[in-house]
Amino acid sequence: MLDSLIKKGQTQDVGDITNSFVDMVQKIHGSVWKPETFAGLHMIANERMQHALQGLLGGGIRPQPESHL
Repeated sequence: MLDSLIKKGQTQDVGDITNSFVDMVQKIHGSVWKPETFAGLHMIANERMQHALQGLLGGGIRPQPESHL
């Protein structure tokens, strides 16, 4: 699944891709998980996954140096 997201992210909007993934999960697990769960997953998809995939695709996300404190 991650490989598919990365490949699609090279030519398509990452936010749209990850939200489609959450929608697919909701169709499968909608009767088990609460609607709030999917709202949270959409939030993560819109914010964190988009940044993570951009980083994997060379979108400027750089690892932070480790603190030696």
